[in-house]
Amino acid sequence: MSNLPRSLKRHVLKALELRYVAVVVLFVCLTGCQTTHPIADTFKSLVSHPKLERNPAYDYLVLEFNGRQAQMALGYRQWIQGRMVEHWYAGAEMLEMVDGRVHKAVGMTHEIRRNTGKPPRWEVLASSAQAVSWSRQLDLMPGYRFDVQETVSSRTLSPSEALLLPDGLNENLMWVRDDVQSQDAQGQPWNYVQLFALRGGRVVYSEQCINEKLCMRFRLVAHTSP
Repeated sequence: MSNLPRSLKRHVLKALELRYVAVVVLFVCLTGCQTTHPIADTFKSLVSHPKLERNPAYDYLVLEFNGRQAQMALGYRQWIQGRMVEHWYAGAEMLEMVDGRVHKAVGMTHEIRRNTGKPPRWEVLASSAQAVSWSRQLDLMPGYRFDVQETVSSRTLSPSEALLLPDGLNENLMWVRDDVQSQDAQGQPWNYVQLFALRGGRVVYSEQCINEKLCMRFRLVAHTSP
């Protein structure tokens, strides 16, 4: 590494440090998790020890499922066709989020392998007086459920509709609600709701589903600027 240019060396060191953070998060779980429940296994593989300190140089995504909390570290963030694409990691698990929406989930017992969705931009919803409808097709695991069709109706919520604000969030947020028509693993109709809270055009809190058995809360913990 001593022969690398200084700028490239910094990127390599940061990538190695991030990988170490993700491995530590996973190791803490593997040394303390005693479960055979597939949903719990997925979530516990991400779980962080309460005493594990976050590196202030990185962004984290805190997940909550059935009262348990976990965290994933931001691998990288890039802009593609005007949309913010983020990859969050914990060990072998990865979440790809596009503008704060879960787009793919890989390395978990329940996965989204493919997602054709192109949801309306947040600014479009903010300026629309009506709900905006859109659709997507998903390839899901396990069982390789391919081309699962979902129809989504997205709209902003008024302050009076967002009455139960999660702890740590104030009222100066734009709230968006998704009403989703989907189907479960048996092919039966399954309807669910997703919520997004935005500050400055960025999702800081959300409630989203990977599938009918795994719906989680997501909270952004941004890094501390020097």
